[in-house]
Amino acid sequence: MIRNARHEVPQQLDGERLDRAAAALQGWSRGEARRCIERGGAYVDRKRVRTASRKLRPGQRLELWWADPPDHQPPPLSPEDLVYRRAGLLALNKPAGVHCQAARHRLVGTLPSMAQVLLDTAELPEPIHRLDRHCSGLVVLGETRRARRELSALWRGEAVRKRYLSIVAGQPPDSVLIDAPIGLEPGGASGQRGVMAGGQAARSSLQVLARSEHACLVQLEPITGRTHQLRVHTAHMGWPMLGDPWYAPAQITALAPRLCLHAWQLSLPAGAPGTPCELEAAAPPAMLEVLAALGISPPAGPASPA
Repeated sequence: MIRNARHEVPQQLDGERLDRAAAALQGWSRGEARRCIERGGAYVDRKRVRTASRKLRPGQRLELWWADPPDHQPPPLSPEDLVYRRAGLLALNKPAGVHCQAARHRLVGTLPSMAQVLLDTAELPEPIHRLDRHCSGLVVLGETRRARRELSALWRGEAVRKRYLSIVAGQPPDSVLIDAPIGLEPGGASGQRGVMAGGQAARSSLQVLARSEHACLVQLEPITGRTHQLRVHTAHMGWPMLGDPWYAPAQITALAPRLCLHAWQLSLPAGAPGTPCELEAAAPPAMLEVLAALGISPPAGPASPA
């Protein structure tokens, strides 16, 4: 659960350090206050502050955000997670479980913060698009204001091509176009989507790369960009993704330790710094282990380690 508290700095805390003031106002230990600050959950006059020694003045507005229980902190990125870096365009192979964007209570442990640590840069890279937290694979970030502006414009067009790898239950045809509108599921879990009349138009293509008796390795390409689109479409067609905690039956979820969905390839046309380029991130070991357990031998290339 995400919690927050707002305070006006009183006269008696004039000149006090941020960590000591937060501890006094919240009834926290100083260590708890420092952890909140270090994770990016402290704001002074609406600006995020990550310096525990920052001195406060009476009348300033102090806002604190934290998760209860605390968020899991993922391991740092490795140099192998850096896929491409040129002219302000940064492409990373995001591990599953990592958030693409910062939140009010969280900066540390998100992809921008982890990228900043990996590259040892002063400026925080910003993602141009998002992947679900449970999904792994390619994410493009902009390191400069110009790169962010021009890459965002490129993404709003229809020329960027995205291809995903997934392991789905069942036996889909060799190739199929899924055209089914998607909307918020009434009464479902927060943010859960479903196929429904009156939803937003959504189209995805699916191509089978390899099969076993009960599951397939598939390439998926979202033609539109709806939230959870690929997960919703495959589940709707009767081919849920292994390991999907939201859209697969429990027995299918249990077949993999994580969601078997990986952003595999990106094709970026000319039109922004660092483009044109063709990017690829090998499927993670967890997916390869699931394929091996199912007796699926992927074709050379798509799911083989880099």
